[in-house]
Amino acid sequence: MARNQGNDDGGRGASPAPVFTLNARPVYFYLYGTNEPDSPGALTPKERENLGVLIDQHGGILLQAEKGVDTIVVSEAGHPQLSNKYSFSRTTYVEPRSFIQRCIAEGHYRHDPVQKRPLGGRPGGRIRIPFTREDDDHLCRWIATVMPDKDAGGRKGIKPYLELVEKAQYDDLDFQWAARHPAESWRERYKNNETHFDRVIARFVKEDPPPMDGKGVRPYDRRVNRNALLAFYAQQEDEDEADFDEGAGHPVNDGIDNLQDEAQGRQRSVARAGSSRLDTDNTDTRAQKATSSRERARHGQRSVPPPRARQKSPAGGDGEGGEFEGVISDDE
Repeated sequence: MARNQGNDDGGRGASPAPVFTLNARPVYFYLYGTNEPDSPGALTPKERENLGVLIDQHGGILLQAEKGVDTIVVSEAGHPQLSNKYSFSRTTYVEPRSFIQRCIAEGHYRHDPVQKRPLGGRPGGRIRIPFTREDDDHLCRWIATVMPDKDAGGRKGIKPYLELVEKAQYDDLDFQWAARHPAESWRERYKNNETHFDRVIARFVKEDPPPMDGKGVRPYDRRVNRNALLAFYAQQEDEDEADFDEGAGHPVNDGIDNLQDEAQGRQRSVARAGSSRLDTDNTDTRAQKATSSRERARHGQRSVPPPRARQKSPAGGDGEGGEFEGVISDDE
């Protein structure tokens, strides 16, 4: 470990307050390009010199190798690639050169929290090969580090395992074990042992929980997916409407049902009463007709006008011998 000697302020007064401190110790920096001046993203010699002075003046320490440092400073062009290399690391950050000036301006050393992004889909395909207990241990510890929250998703997706196998190319990241199997096999190994592995992973997460700023954790969360949220809310609304329509145990619906039952009961009562009155009226009518028929049958001869007969009066005229019209009685 080497530290640049740059604290001589030329007699201009006391040194600035330390900015680059972490847990009461200096922050260790590596300026990318120190050992790889021709690599993409390497800082120029002049940039490394200027940044080294600022880091030293504000309490930081420069190391001559990137392994074990807190922050690697790289050019803006090379930041995405080198940052991806250390995306699984919880302790090593990769920052562009503007990071140094920002920390000095703000007066403290800090990194931006990792932003969550929507989770993508997963392709199909299954490949199975033998695994060892050491493989399983590596797999569970890696998942506990980069995907500690199962509810965030991703454990069954292919992309995390592609990233895992990609890290095996770096000799200084301790991911050489990932090269033993292809990405599809690592994923299938977890899927086929999900219940058991989840318990092991939960124990590892409890022993070594993720940092508050999310460093080292995959920045993807299916709960951040806007489309998934909209679909979830739509499903909740559909379920709520279905529950309201069914009215199971709902006091308002129960009251409506009771009122409907009472109304239907009254309608049935009125219908039965009307039917009874109609039956009674029909019965009375039929009885009256029957009685009238019997009366006519019994008194039918009296009800029919009798025939008229002509008779001679004994004396004529006014009943004294003349003709007169008489009525033949029933007694004759």
